[in-house]
Order: sequence, then C-alpha cells, then structure tokens
Amino acid sequence: MDGDQVIEGEDNLLNHATAYYKELFGPAEGNAFPLDPNLWNEGERASDEDNDFLRGPFSEAEIKKAMFMMEKNKVAGPNNIPIEFYQSCWLIIKNDILEFFLENFTQEFWM
Repeated sequence: MDGDQVIEGEDNLLNHATAYYKELFGPAEGNAFPLDPNLWNEGERASDEDNDFLRGPFSEAEIKKAMFMMEKNKVAGPNNIPIEFYQSCWLIIKNDILEFFLENFTQEFWM
C-alpha cells in the first residue's frame, strides 16, 4: 500500500520501492554540488581510459574477492542466507551471482 493506492505485481513493487528509496536517500532537489572542472590539474585527472575502467562492470575476480572478504556468521542480504553458503558453494553458484551483478550493474539507477 502507498496511502490508499494498492501496488500490485513484482515490477510495480520494485519500481515503487526503488523510487521510494531514491527519494529517501538521494540528494534533495537543488542540493547538487557542482565541481569546478578546473579544480584539478591535468595530471591529477583520471584519463578517459581510467574512467572507462572505473565505470566498467565488476570482474569475476573482484566479486569473488569481495564475497570471500565478508565477515563470517553474517547474512549477505534480506534472505537470511549466511555468507558461508555463498563462499562454500561458490563454484556451483558463481554464474548466478555473476549474472546478478551484470543485470544490476546495467540497471539505470547504477549508472
């Protein structure tokens, strides 16, 4: 429910939740902080190549490293599955995890 409106369907619920949290945690209207493009000297700026790399999708190695650095006896999300599951089953589930990151990385709110 959103006030008197019933939100039905997985897509509608996801869109509503995304908009809600963007509004809740995103910058308030007019609070954008513009940076002077001349703030850094030429040698201090990231090159176009570096910028492309930083904006690129996560690699399998990066995802695995982050997964295996997570603290034991903790859950990785709202599904209450302990991180040890992901670590011990990595070879079985890694393709699903990689697909999840790829799909979510390409979503508009990540860009």
